[in-house]
Amino acid sequence: MNTTTETNIIPLLQGMDEEFNFFTVIGCMDGRQTKPIEEFIKNKIVSSGELREIAVDQILGPGIDAILAGESNFASPEMYKKMAEISANHHGSQVAIVVGHSSCAGNITTDEGHKKHICASLETVRNWGLFKKIIGVFVDEQRRVKVVAEYSQTTEGEARADSAVPVSVSDSDSDFVSDPATAA
Repeated sequence: MNTTTETNIIPLLQGMDEEFNFFTVIGCMDGRQTKPIEEFIKNKIVSSGELREIAVDQILGPGIDAILAGESNFASPEMYKKMAEISANHHGSQVAIVVGHSSCAGNITTDEGHKKHICASLETVRNWGLFKKIIGVFVDEQRRVKVVAEYSQTTEGEARADSAVPVSVSDSDSDFVSDPATAA
């Protein structure tokens, strides 16, 4: 019989979390987007002086950009919100990356359709009130990551929408191509 209670586990988890810099990826279950997004986080989002190990909480579902945009009834956005609450509240993630990609079997639409769904998804995730920054990205057929939109929480607690402007992602072009040697 397991006698461990939740109150015994929580301090253990909190101590472990301090060693990591958590990010939350809310994306499609399609594995083709995983590596480019991990490289994007490491090379474009994490500050160069960060000493903690990067940890990525992955919240995945088929065509999740359409689900969060309210354009699919495949699953409930509420289920994904509950998963995001764990990432934000228990792991301390402050940044969410919402991902859509070309050739998605779970959300069959054009690349422009995905970008519209990503923008609408950012609004859904922003309304959850869990993250200080939410970045919407699109992964094209060449596995390039393009920032579509970004929301940032200001110090006064108000959200700021920066459509297609990668404010703190990078000063360079918002297209990101992971190293072909590591992307395969």
